[in-house]
Amino acid sequence: MTFTISRPLHIWWQLLKRDLHVFRGVYVDYLINTLLWPAQASLAFGYVFPLMGMPYTYGAFVLLASLVYKFLYESYFQASEVVADINNLRSIDFTLILPLPTWLLFAKNVAYFMIRSVLLGGPIILIGKLILQDRFPLGAWSPLYSFIIFLTASLFFALFSLLLIATVRNQIAFEHVWVRCFDVLTTWGSYYFPWHVLYQFSPPVAYITLANPFTLAAEGLRYSFLGRGHALSFWPCVGGLWIEIILVGIIAYKMLKQRLDFVD
Repeated sequence: MTFTISRPLHIWWQLLKRDLHVFRGVYVDYLINTLLWPAQASLAFGYVFPLMGMPYTYGAFVLLASLVYKFLYESYFQASEVVADINNLRSIDFTLILPLPTWLLFAKNVAYFMIRSVLLGGPIILIGKLILQDRFPLGAWSPLYSFIIFLTASLFFALFSLLLIATVRNQIAFEHVWVRCFDVLTTWGSYYFPWHVLYQFSPPVAYITLANPFTLAAEGLRYSFLGRGHALSFWPCVGGLWIEIILVGIIAYKMLKQRLDFVD
């Protein structure tokens, strides 16, 4: 019996294979760039900051947030590339006229983002554990929870990259987005301090940050590795991210349709 695949799905697979083939050629360079900051962060926050009174596991705390930061950076980087193409070569026009539904084309971008996130994000945990040793305890680690929050967070930021493509007009505007949006998301997204500490500082501000996807992803990831008592409860973080996934996905698709003027 011969297995056959529909033509749109075959085209979708070929486009994804093309992107992965190109990525394979530059993977080592991107991996080196990806690991430089987590390696430094593990040393600085894991060994130097505890000498100033920070917790023994503070390096692991920041390292896990660095993985979420990688997702955020990838959404910025990949969206910036597509916007540059839209404003110049417009190679995207070729893919839009291929015989496959437009939503399937965007699904290819999401799949590529998530695969790339796994290949670049996974080693962050490995290098951090190698450097931190027992300062990154795994006694409370739940591989299932880590898998769930990892895929959920990467899916959100994949869709977030589509929203950036739909709303950011040029490369100069991307600089404004970084300063006005991304810096705020990370600073108040439980990167350097847990949510419950922010709550002690200001409950209203803490509750507002629960709408921040960076907060939900970072706290959920910490829960999966460090366990209860180190972060917000796991399932509310996942549930909040899925609400934002649905909202961002719908808004991004509608705005992309307006910008690219494609037909469903």
